[in-house]
Amino acid sequence: MAPSPALFPPADNGTFSWPAPNYIDPEQRGWGAPAGIIAMCIVTFGVVGARLWARFWVKKRSGVDDWLIIAAMPGLLGLTIATVLALTKYGFNLHIWDQTPATHITIRQITMAMEVIYLGTSTFTKLSILTFYRRLSASVLSRPLLIAIWTSIVFVAAFGPACIFALIFTCSPVEAYWFRFTTSWLRTHKYHCTDEVAYLVAVITISTIQDFIACLLPLFVVCKLRLPTRQKLGLAVVFLLGFAVCATGALRINLAHKVLYYTQINPSPTYDISWDALASWVSTAVETNVAIICASLPALNAYFKGWFGVTGYEEREFGWYHRPRWSPWSSAQRGGQNVSQPTPLSSLSWKEGNVEVVEAVKEPSPTTQAGYAGSMDSGATLNRQDSIAPILRGG
Repeated sequence: MAPSPALFPPADNGTFSWPAPNYIDPEQRGWGAPAGIIAMCIVTFGVVGARLWARFWVKKRSGVDDWLIIAAMPGLLGLTIATVLALTKYGFNLHIWDQTPATHITIRQITMAMEVIYLGTSTFTKLSILTFYRRLSASVLSRPLLIAIWTSIVFVAAFGPACIFALIFTCSPVEAYWFRFTTSWLRTHKYHCTDEVAYLVAVITISTIQDFIACLLPLFVVCKLRLPTRQKLGLAVVFLLGFAVCATGALRINLAHKVLYYTQINPSPTYDISWDALASWVSTAVETNVAIICASLPALNAYFKGWFGVTGYEEREFGWYHRPRWSPWSSAQRGGQNVSQPTPLSSLSWKEGNVEVVEAVKEPSPTTQAGYAGSMDSGATLNRQDSIAPILRGG
């Protein structure tokens, strides 16, 4: 297979026209992009902190998705540090013709490190989003949707480690990944490498498709929820923000083609891959941060119940269920004797404009309520289809 024009530019097509190397005072990129990446990472940590506070302390209803997002955070921090170092110290701040033999090695080493960290972080983030969907109330999950969620979970869980394994063993021996660009090492070593560029483009494309599927799944759920229009729109907006991740992934595909396949994009390429890769690495950092933020937004409904939740309802890991109030009617016995019990009512309310809407809802029967109370922690639900009638009263 022919070598990549980006990694091994043809000598008759641009390399001989490179400027003379400047090892003393070369042109370097500034701190604009690294500073933006650091700021974005700080914002993401703040959003995740608010999510964890809401789940662990406000609602006290943490789940597997929270632990998965916690697992993703060290990777985000590592990716931020590695990207900043790459763009300021380890070669991606220099033109390709100003690279020294030492930076040729470090630039390849930090490239592998960033790609491995990105794959691990994005895998944890996607699994967090998908397990969040898996924990939906049974009343809003159809069987086909449940199968789609589980299929996505299995695929993502297998795809991430497989990509990391394939990346690490792109070359045999492994160190050829970074030493094959040094002539002194090539004189004394033999190696074999797979098509690294084709691998990168394939991984980015499949990852973007995964993001698109993960963004589509919750929209089918939101459509089924019986909520006031304002709250349904609020939820839809939260999940639609996930398409920003898809847009960033599509941008990365375009940038990968531009940087890695020069001959197909630019008829007069410079093959200045270390300089031109800036946008690709920045978009990688943006995609990772935005994905984690979008994964955390639904948990923030604890702070915005007027928009994302219904008064009287609690989030059951995304769905809503009514927590029935205790009532003397719920006793199965009174005075030691069985009595027939009327159906008690509770009310749910929300505001639509200046009108307060109150919906009467049947309490569960004694048998159902006893079982419901015993399984509260496992997420038993009371379907809003049990509603009797909405009652309007002036607000």
